[in-house]
Amino acid sequence: MSGQQIVTSSDAFGLFKVQELYEGDFWIGKSAETGLPYDTPTKLRSTKCHIILFYDQFTDPLLFDIWARLAQAIGGPIIAGLNTTARKEVMDAFAWTNSQIDHPLRDFVINGTPTILVYRMGWPQAYYNGELSFDALRKWILQLACKPGYREPDLTFTGVAAVEAEEFVPDVRIENFAWPTSSRDYTAFTGEIGPRGGEQAQVFQDQIGVTEEVIQPELITEQVGTVTEQIQNIGFFDESQYQ
Repeated sequence: MSGQQIVTSSDAFGLFKVQELYEGDFWIGKSAETGLPYDTPTKLRSTKCHIILFYDQFTDPLLFDIWARLAQAIGGPIIAGLNTTARKEVMDAFAWTNSQIDHPLRDFVINGTPTILVYRMGWPQAYYNGELSFDALRKWILQLACKPGYREPDLTFTGVAAVEAEEFVPDVRIENFAWPTSSRDYTAFTGEIGPRGGEQAQVFQDQIGVTEEVIQPELITEQVGTVTEQIQNIGFFDESQYQ
């Protein structure tokens, strides 16, 4: 391999509260006691709840903005990122796990980016298959992702480019709303009433007997620019540091 140039992308989250993951965060390598390779190399060493974005240089920058905002807004779960082009040993571990027909972690592989995966107690537990927006992800993380017993081993999409710009709206949550148990059902308006909720919100209103008059139309704001612009407006980060 001498003289061969290997090109990788730079880490996206070095300046933010998002935790970049490296090979040392996984059970990659050999046991000091037995000298044999660990048989669960895609397991995290930490037992805390991690929400991991697997990304590469082609991932939409808007999703990086959303991920950085999630890390600022959410306490408890660790909002993490893994650079798939730079962490070759980690990706090799996922490929090896996928090649083992009877491996218990074979359901959780990385076939494309962006892929979002939740870990609890060190084990991969669920993919995220919902809308790629700040509001939808925040609701899923706070209401479902770290909940004991929650599993979603089926990945219905990877490499999705439709990242939704955030809308700033008042708190219009449905009281005693039964949160979905699958990430597929999470959108920016899940659990809300009002014009932003559209047809899904209307179904919720019909179920609980709430009319549109509950929300004052003048309180609903329109979408304002991109997430990056919104972050600048509220002072989450300095764009000059993100170049």
